Amino acid sequence: MVQNRNLHVVYDGTKWAIAEEGIGRVASNLELAKAIAIATSLAVARGILIYVHEKDGCIAKRVDFRGPLDLREKNVP
Repeated sequence: MVQNRNLHVVYDGTKWAIAEEGIGRVASNLELAKAIAIATSLAVARGILIYVHEKDGCIAKRVDFRGPLDLREKNVP
């Protein structure tokens, strides 16, 4: 059974990566737009949250894909 762990889009010093809570990096060496697109696709399928971080580590955006599809946030970056 797949755990529904939230995803974080984080800067790794040169490019962007996707980290899964409790797991660590699941994808790396990505452009920001590609990292957000991949994380969004996974989050929609799993019904989880995405946190997009600034380069300094601060959270810039939180997107919620939990709950019924018609109630999920539609402002995907």
